[in-house]
Amino acid sequence: MHNSFGQVKMQFPVNNADVQKLPFYIFNIGSMEYQHPCYRPVGLVDYQFLYCTSGSGHLIVEDKHYTISAGMGMYFRPNIIHEYYAEKEPWTTHWILFNGPGVDMIPSITLLGDLYIFHVYSMDKLTYLHDKVYTSAEINGLLNINEVSVYLYQFLLEISSCIGSLPNKNKNFKMKHLADVVTYIETNYSQIITLDELANIAGISPQHLCRLFKSTYHMRPVEYITQYRIKHAKHLLTSQEDLTLKEIAGEIGFNDLSYFCTMFKKIEGMTPVEFKKTHFHN
Repeated sequence: MHNSFGQVKMQFPVNNADVQKLPFYIFNIGSMEYQHPCYRPVGLVDYQFLYCTSGSGHLIVEDKHYTISAGMGMYFRPNIIHEYYAEKEPWTTHWILFNGPGVDMIPSITLLGDLYIFHVYSMDKLTYLHDKVYTSAEINGLLNINEVSVYLYQFLLEISSCIGSLPNKNKNFKMKHLADVVTYIETNYSQIITLDELANIAGISPQHLCRLFKSTYHMRPVEYITQYRIKHAKHLLTSQEDLTLKEIAGEIGFNDLSYFCTMFKKIEGMTPVEFKKTHFHN
């Protein structure tokens, strides 16, 4: 076992009562060239993301064993009993420990469950997001606590675009299958689009398409279609004063005005009429 931790960068931002009132806050963030062994018999009180850029380590959670090698990482919710240690040195890791009442309000984070072993699809972007949080946390004083919270929020929102459960080659395979499907939706959103049509474009079954789409974009194809239509509805509501709601619904692919209004309110939190009154500029 390597006795030196090598290059270590670590920040412990101020974590007083005011900080803990924020929706997102950092407990600790850093990196270590030679990751030391960790055994946590009661887990952590915080959430943790850790990813590896060289070497490999061994992770044990509830008698299950995992290898975390370069280009991989792990995520824990609080109170998950775990142990990890280096297998191939230098096991270089980068981590962030965080908490806050807003964490469980981010769907892409709650979907990860209690434990998530991931592959990194975009190391450059992940490193960029991690470095932004670290740099903000490194600033001395108490005046930057809101800034740290904002950068952590960005990290949590965008982490899902950097990681996944499959190696890169499988991710690329998935994206290739779905690229034509997304293009078709965005070109034909004003028409009736069926799941069978989309499955034929991808060359897979409707059931496989739904699983593939959700694992990649964290939503089903029908949800993507609806949200894309609502996006265009908002543009029409704020730019075309003379169009009626029925005409707008028809232009974006809703034949039923009542259903359009229901879905608009579900997604936007207000009716189309309320949205127009709030956002239309003469």
